[in-house]
Amino acid sequence: MKPVHSAERLADAGRLENAVAICRQAAALDPGCPEPEYLMAFLLRGNGRHAEALYHAERALERDPRFVFADMEAAECLFEKGRAAEAALRWKGILRAIEGKVRIPRLSVGSGISPKMLRRYVLSRLPR
Repeated sequence: MKPVHSAERLADAGRLENAVAICRQAAALDPGCPEPEYLMAFLLRGNGRHAEALYHAERALERDPRFVFADMEAAECLFEKGRAAEAALRWKGILRAIEGKVRIPRLSVGSGISPKMLRRYVLSRLPR
């Protein structure tokens, strides 16, 4: 996890490409760990690189299908890419998932969120 922490610090300092490079290295070193892929998705989406971000969110989910924040990143990317119907389906699946067992990793940006707040956020993303 040390490389992921380094990547977070680089991103906080505005060094996105360096942070993404560290994440790529971390993902290669531990192919079963979803956090580097998730962090790349989060960083890239935040910089408008939705196609790349979606790719990395999906890779994080391949590594851990219960990683709810990676699923949320994928839904956000789909929406930003103009694929609202797919995003809505994803959000509905996330809503069902959070009623069961999901994994909220210690290193995800939403790790301090309560289940109630998580549910409220997911509901806010569903079309009315």
